Amino acid sequence: MSSIRQKILDTATDYLREHTLAEAQINELCQLAEVSRTSFYREFKNLDDLFTCVVTQLWTERLRAIISESEQATCPRKRLFHFAKQLASTAQSRDYLPRDEASIGQAIHLLYREDSRAPAAFTDITQPFIATCQRDGGVRQDIPAEEVADWILRQMWVLVSIPLTPKPDAGALGRYLQLFIVDALRPLQDDSTQDDTVHHKLDAILDKLRYL
Repeated sequence: MSSIRQKILDTATDYLREHTLAEAQINELCQLAEVSRTSFYREFKNLDDLFTCVVTQLWTERLRAIISESEQATCPRKRLFHFAKQLASTAQSRDYLPRDEASIGQAIHLLYREDSRAPAAFTDITQPFIATCQRDGGVRQDIPAEEVADWILRQMWVLVSIPLTPKPDAGALGRYLQLFIVDALRPLQDDSTQDDTVHHKLDAILDKLRYL
């Protein structure tokens, strides 16, 4: 990455701490970054392209940090729960950019527009983590790791786009994550295998009892 490109990205990141996406102007950003408009257009197509890159950079950094923390858990299901909880907590806290509701909606739209590379970038980071959880028996294997990663990340965007209540219920959030992410991704053989084993043992006991 060129130094000019990173300089513009850093300037735009700082700018969004105090302003909305709608307030941004290329001339103002160029002045703040001390670069020419020619340099700007050499690195970015337009403001939408710039802000897509800003939000993508922020979320890829956060995803890497969350995965690094989550990998400390030895149990794959606890690992997945920690990952989902940290992801959801970040989404609900607004501890990232942009902060205002209108900008959040616009940012998500930019990230998932047809020509955006952001979803692939997020999935590339998350997929190996999901694949490891699958290998260790914590996540169902009948769905590709890439699809699971994309599904979880889309759950995050739902949480991002829903306005916060004054006092979020941490317990309710934990139940949501457990029921609709961790339990939903439970390996298929977990319950069925146990049930079949129990029924098989009961049948064997009943057969023996008939001859007593």
